[in-house]
Amino acid sequence: MVIEDKHEWIHIDDNCLTYECLANDDIVTSVLNVSANEHATDIDNIEEDDDLPPPPPKLHDAIAAIDRALQWLECQNVDKIHVLHLKEIREIARKKNRQALKQSTLDSFLA
Repeated sequence: MVIEDKHEWIHIDDNCLTYECLANDDIVTSVLNVSANEHATDIDNIEEDDDLPPPPPKLHDAIAAIDRALQWLECQNVDKIHVLHLKEIREIARKKNRQALKQSTLDSFLA
């Protein structure tokens, strides 16, 4: 390769702008358009968040609701097996509640 070829190869893009030259007004307009588009996208995301399912109830709220349902069910003329099923569900919730309150030890993570 000749030195002139190398020089030509290095400076070949001097006549062709590979970047956009913007005046101050063009820069401001460009930034405002980007900000407006981002704002519109943020609004769209907020509207999409409305489609999310509601969060699950807290554990203590669930236990209170099960206790209330159990009180109602015991006053009804139903088979005892239905009452037992609901009591079993209540015990599962209470067990989870006890586990959440119990302090973890290092051994529980290593087992």
